[in-house]
Amino acid sequence: MNVGNIKSFFINVWDTLFSALKVVFLSRPTKLGQMTLKNNSKEKCLIIGNGPSLKNELEDNRIFFEGVTSICVNYFPLSDEFLKIKPNSIVLHAPEFWIECVKEEYKTGREKLFAALIEKTSWNLLIYAPIKAKYSTKLVNNILSNKYISITFYNDTPIEGFNFTNALFFNLGLGLPRPHNVVIPSLILALRQNFKQIYLTGVDHSWLKEISVDADNNVLVGQYHFYDDGNVKPAPMNKVGREKTRNLAEVLEKFIFTFRSYYQIKEYANRKNAIIYNATKLSFIDAFDRIDL
Repeated sequence: MNVGNIKSFFINVWDTLFSALKVVFLSRPTKLGQMTLKNNSKEKCLIIGNGPSLKNELEDNRIFFEGVTSICVNYFPLSDEFLKIKPNSIVLHAPEFWIECVKEEYKTGREKLFAALIEKTSWNLLIYAPIKAKYSTKLVNNILSNKYISITFYNDTPIEGFNFTNALFFNLGLGLPRPHNVVIPSLILALRQNFKQIYLTGVDHSWLKEISVDADNNVLVGQYHFYDDGNVKPAPMNKVGREKTRNLAEVLEKFIFTFRSYYQIKEYANRKNAIIYNATKLSFIDAFDRIDL
């Protein structure tokens, strides 16, 4: 065993022990919840990200989107596509959806989202939210006022270490790869539902080319979505929806954690005999096989 392997072994030992400690103090028992399936099939699942490429994918592959079990994320219900596709599930992840001490723009955004969910949903929709959101009675009570909506919770405790212990924690619903993007819990939840083919759309993740630093050393990141009206400009990346913003090192670190997590997920998918296909053209995610829908 060379020096590099020895170092990697002890890093994994530490990460595994630390992950176990976090699980003990941060994770809580949860139920996976079962989403309604289209065509009663657990063979295929589509995860719909909100990246700018989704607009063209929807135009080119409408039949696929409407005919397969799908999971959407975050603000997708604000778009007209929500009523057309009728996704089976939605994953909420950002803490500004439930914590109170956030900027007003986030409070306004979540109120619009919850209103859209309640007013538009007329089919069985399962909402996944982090366990911390369980204690936001306003969030839960508002959403459950619609009889078609159910909500279940997941642990977003960051898990790292040996692949076999990671898989054990994921299987038990005790944590996730570092969840710095909503696609990460979406993939783990789809794998835990035992889908064998998972397709990713709208996951451009092309923020690296959208980074700039202005004259006042503010780090700006262009984060564009398919439903934007064209007036969105690069902006600082806030910490947990608050006023404090990330510096360049923190922004790049967040991206590193995100892309590294996808390799953890690929390993987990292999253990479950599942395949994840990245169907997003020009996506920066390099962990999964590419496919053209």
